[in-house]
Amino acid sequence: MQQEILEADVLCVGGGIAGLMAAIRAGESGAKVIVAEKGNTLRSGAGGMGNDHFRCYIPEVHGGDFESIVDEVAKSQTGGLRTRSFVHRWMEKSFDIVKLWDSWGIPMRPNRKWEFSGHAFPGRPVTSLKYAGLQQKPIMTREALKRGVEILNRVMVFDLLVDDNGITGAIGVSTRDDKVIIFRVKSVILGTGRCMRLYLGSTPGWMFNMAHSPVTTGDGRAMAYRAGAELINLEMPYKHAGPKYFARCGKGTWIGVVSKTAIRK
Repeated sequence: MQQEILEADVLCVGGGIAGLMAAIRAGESGAKVIVAEKGNTLRSGAGGMGNDHFRCYIPEVHGGDFESIVDEVAKSQTGGLRTRSFVHRWMEKSFDIVKLWDSWGIPMRPNRKWEFSGHAFPGRPVTSLKYAGLQQKPIMTREALKRGVEILNRVMVFDLLVDDNGITGAIGVSTRDDKVIIFRVKSVILGTGRCMRLYLGSTPGWMFNMAHSPVTTGDGRAMAYRAGAELINLEMPYKHAGPKYFARCGKGTWIGVVSKTAIRK
């Protein structure tokens, strides 16, 4: 196989929502950024075909009781495993991200209003903003490219490079060019998604009957572990309730994915 060496300030492993957003921010800060994505950033990751809800706090909708929203998200959506300070910061910045995505052309209020519904217990605060996210990945890819981010599609990073001073880069393989790529970088951001293959699914024979993208295999966690990172909460399986034998996750059930035209047809 051929060998290529690439240098940058930041390498984002994974070009899903997290990887692209990290790359965009790093690019805005003046860093030379590379995104290595094993698929294609236009439609990769758990949100590749669109998402329909974004958990956030919007003052004009929820009023001034910010702490009650933080409590609701911390208790009902994270199983109590995430620290409250983490959720507090998440909710504090969430409306900024909503407005940012809306300015990029991701319809965060397609019906001209902030619409919150679903994903909540009766009588408790509703924190899921419904939005039309079908084109979110192409839009994020465009925004990353505008900021000078180099995107390498069909490149699978499989291990981190480490010396006595810490992580110095990563190594990957191009699945289209029969080439090994060595990344020499100052920082690596692992945005490889959830770990969906650690435990058997509800229907082991149905390989793609999973709540999230079946290609989120936990490889980023394995790389981090081999590099010396401490991993937590891997003993907590992730499940969505739904019809018997069907691991649904809400995709294709709202404005984010299914269009009115498709429904009429």
